[in-house]
Amino acid sequence: SLAQAHAAGAKVEWQAFFKGTGAKRVPLPTYPFQGERYWLSSAAGAADASAIGQGDPDHPLLGALLEDPQGEGLTLTGRLSLSTHPWLADHAVAGSVLLPGTAFVELALRAGEQAGAQSVEELTIAAPLLIPEQGAIALQVTVAGEDEEGRRELTIHSRPEGEGEWEQNASGMLAPQAPPSAEPLGPWPPEGAEPIEVDSLYERLAEAGLEYGAAFAGLSAAWRAGEETYAEVSLPTEHSHEAQRFALHPALLDAALHAIALSAGSEIEPRLPFSWSEVSLHGAGASELRVKLSPEGAEKVSLSLFDPAGAPLGRVGSLSVRALDPSQLKTPGKGKEGLLAIEWAELAPAETVPYGEVGELFELIEARDAEPPEVALWQPTPPEQEENPALTARAFAEQTLAQIQAWLGAEHLTDTRLAILAQGAVASAEGESPDLAAATLWGLIRSAQSEHPERFVLIDSDGSKASQEAIGAALSLPEEPQLAIREGRLLGPRATPLAAPEQGQSPLDPEKTVLITGATGGLGSLLAHHLVKAHGARHLLLISRSAAKAKGAKELVAELEALGAKAKLSACDVSDRAQLQKLLGGLPKSHPLGAVIHAAGVLDDATLTSLSPEQIERVFAPKADAAWHLHELTKETELSAFVCFSSAAGALGAPGQANYAAANSFLDALAQSRAAEDLPASSIAWGLWQHQSAMSEGLGEAELARLARAGIAALSDEQGLLLFDRALFGAPPATLALGLDAKGLRAQAQAGELPALLSSLVRVPLRRRSAGSSLAARLATVPEPERSNLVLELVRSEVAAVLGHGSAAAIEPTRAFKELGFDSLAAVELRNRLRAATGLRLAATVVFDYPSSASLAER
Repeated sequence: SLAQAHAAGAKVEWQAFFKGTGAKRVPLPTYPFQGERYWLSSAAGAADASAIGQGDPDHPLLGALLEDPQGEGLTLTGRLSLSTHPWLADHAVAGSVLLPGTAFVELALRAGEQAGAQSVEELTIAAPLLIPEQGAIALQVTVAGEDEEGRRELTIHSRPEGEGEWEQNASGMLAPQAPPSAEPLGPWPPEGAEPIEVDSLYERLAEAGLEYGAAFAGLSAAWRAGEETYAEVSLPTEHSHEAQRFALHPALLDAALHAIALSAGSEIEPRLPFSWSEVSLHGAGASELRVKLSPEGAEKVSLSLFDPAGAPLGRVGSLSVRALDPSQLKTPGKGKEGLLAIEWAELAPAETVPYGEVGELFELIEARDAEPPEVALWQPTPPEQEENPALTARAFAEQTLAQIQAWLGAEHLTDTRLAILAQGAVASAEGESPDLAAATLWGLIRSAQSEHPERFVLIDSDGSKASQEAIGAALSLPEEPQLAIREGRLLGPRATPLAAPEQGQSPLDPEKTVLITGATGGLGSLLAHHLVKAHGARHLLLISRSAAKAKGAKELVAELEALGAKAKLSACDVSDRAQLQKLLGGLPKSHPLGAVIHAAGVLDDATLTSLSPEQIERVFAPKADAAWHLHELTKETELSAFVCFSSAAGALGAPGQANYAAANSFLDALAQSRAAEDLPASSIAWGLWQHQSAMSEGLGEAELARLARAGIAALSDEQGLLLFDRALFGAPPATLALGLDAKGLRAQAQAGELPALLSSLVRVPLRRRSAGSSLAARLATVPEPERSNLVLELVRSEVAAVLGHGSAAAIEPTRAFKELGFDSLAAVELRNRLRAATGLRLAATVVFDYPSSASLAER
């Protein structure tokens, strides 16, 4: 509302005031705010407050300061989120973004400054504070009145912004006096101190679950003298300018604590700050520190902090650390499942990339003597239009598959990136109606991209002259494997959470028939129960090929009738138009068709290079052909819902499922086309369900672990049905319904492997490898006889990760991958992981050509 008022020319001003004796009016900044944020809060337990101030606008964590009406205590409030404090994303523990313990120290020091205290006598962290991927956390730091010795109790509470109960995260005591400062440092490094190797520290910490991004990975050098450790820490340049706004930047102090791990040997156990005592500062705003750590018994250290010239800056009398309790890492706020829409964000190109345009792909494949271009642009020619668009889409997929397989088999094109140009394949704006065949092609190539990273780029154009001229600019964005160009504007797909809609009366008419395909499958049966119990459906037409012969079919009908519904089970191949037409014609006039739920489907998986046209046909028939027949035979019927069960494979790509991804992309495009004609339409692209179905029962532990690494978690029945209801109540025609694994998403983001489509869901800066961290650089630092072992350990580590083992020790070097449990998808993943780790372009068959860790390492 404020944005609209401002855009219309209104001047918006604020005034805040509190009722009660001595109330003050406080002016707040004119809208729109210029950089700073202000928060208003009343003191805990107080109905009124006598004064409010905007606090110190220069402090990045705390805003408003509220004084107790009697003047004995005060409360400071603040707000944290990954959008306002993105550097916090560089502090993740076991896959969750965690407010560092050093930030609690900063809050206590700031509160002490406001209260006139000189030091933090003690501070104990009771519960970790997790920062959600979306939304914000409200903070409240409360300081009590002075006791007889002038000390003040301090508590720190938090809660998800706008909801829930306040949780106490820390408590402590502020003291009126500071302990004496340390003596200035002498020579640096100290005489006789032995240097400690720190290059591998952050890799070892990451393996232990302590994931530090650039803002926190500030320890650059360390030495040991007796039992004491000395270290140099600093903030990166992009964060150093913020240091002066803090008493002591939490990332800088946290980096000082990383030196504790240098004495942990080869095994690092995740330990976090628990209790601080005698914390004082004699200078603020540092961006660099020299640190002295001294052991103070088991799991305790003291710290002395100095500036780069050796002058004392502060002291921590004692710090206790303790092992992490994983059960405490529960993200506040709402759950991790969600209904997502795909929105198209405008992108800024870096530069124009030259490319070679090819007419027929086979011509370039066969031109083995010619110098291939770095980037080739190819626009596939659609086949002749069939009367049934599903048949056209299938033919287009089969035709394209043959050419892509030939492309991947051409060794002289290994270093050439293929940009595939389509027209009308995606709906980049509301109301657009995609071309069904082109959309199907996109689903196929998305899976090709997941199996063969960096080999393919997908571009959808509106055919305008400006868009044709922008193709070179689109190719300058290698991190964007799928783009749309509209009138020269570059757009990238982004999954965006949808707000939960208001759910009123169910759109289903209880007097009309609800048709469910795939009704005797696991999800079809679950859905039928839900429609009766939650939506009041009373007339169900349950369709499957095997009908009453299906396992549990008769029991399903009996259960639905016991709930008060009439359920008719019919055998019908929905991909056969005549059979479906006859079935629909037999519906009673008293209960005409009112809703369609298309949940049928089959899998026939294979990696792209071995996929056959017959496998495409087998998957297309029950999914795409059936959807078109349902659309065509019911579009003149007054339906209240037309819901297709699609798959996230179409939007994300799925290794080994190019045919399934293509068929489901057809469903998504069909729903968008129906919506453009003002017909009811919803295509829900599902991720994995915990509920076992014929299509998911073959997933083993390795496959589930692979999905978790990709950031996808299984949906419970309750979660899945909730998302179904959200899609039914006014969501966009094509949505994603996923369970999200935050740890998997963040790990992919930090490794630079997160799909661009999901990049808006995780606010984690990509961890950029330094030049010295490449395999080549590591090999250059070790003697030649040791290099083979280094590469072998790399290969074994990646093999272990693919198979879900905890360490490389579980992988016998000479044991064949097949014996270890590898399938074609595991081989693809291992090839891609090794490619990312080494920078080498490896053939898709490398795991089969060198079928053990030892032979692959030698290669």
